[in-house]
Amino acid sequence: MSSDSVVPKQTHRCQPGALCGVALIRSSLFLVVCVFSSTKLYAQAVPCPTESSISISRGWFEASPGVRYQLTNFRAKLIPKGKSAPQCYARTTAVSQAQIFVTSESLTRVFAQKLQASNSKIRDFEVHHDADGATLTGTIKKVIPLHFSIQGPVTTDGTLIRLTAKSVKADGIPVKELLKLIGAELNTLLPLKNLKGIQVEEGSLSFSPEAVADLKGHIASVTTSSQGLTLRYDSNKARR
Repeated sequence: MSSDSVVPKQTHRCQPGALCGVALIRSSLFLVVCVFSSTKLYAQAVPCPTESSISISRGWFEASPGVRYQLTNFRAKLIPKGKSAPQCYARTTAVSQAQIFVTSESLTRVFAQKLQASNSKIRDFEVHHDADGATLTGTIKKVIPLHFSIQGPVTTDGTLIRLTAKSVKADGIPVKELLKLIGAELNTLLPLKNLKGIQVEEGSLSFSPEAVADLKGHIASVTTSSQGLTLRYDSNKARR
């Protein structure tokens, strides 16, 4: 053989029934086992949370950018909404005792964020407070934009926060129809379709903290100031 002869490279190919086919099957089975084991380990690593307690003497809680709640003597239990995933990761805060303060700006941002993410016809919605109660203002998008303003004292029955409309300003629409329209629009913002977070009654709008913010407990009192709204929870004063 001359020095410039080319020697062909030898390649090894599996013939039918060869052992490399068995090796390929084993590799595939190994991969399936690994994926199954990883999924099982992940499920075990993220178990459903159990009921837990929380206690805060004084502090701030930021629910989202620009939305802050001041907590004082806060005691509550965090209760999972379900026994299996994914419902168990959402929890209700059952408050036994607390004072919760939220500014008018924070409440305005809460509604603004929800309105922006929905198909609601309400625009420029704002919440203002003073010593006499609260004022809701905004515009309902129609053929001709409907500007409205509702002002009145804020009270509670232990479960709901009620705004009684003492002064209502709207462009050419009866007060009763305006309240129904606003209540229906705001209810579209809530994730719980089976629990009405905002109820329209005779001359008033009632808000449910449980439906709006997952806060459950007996509201002993509610007060307003030029800075915002203060809720006081006390399970010892719950009505029987």
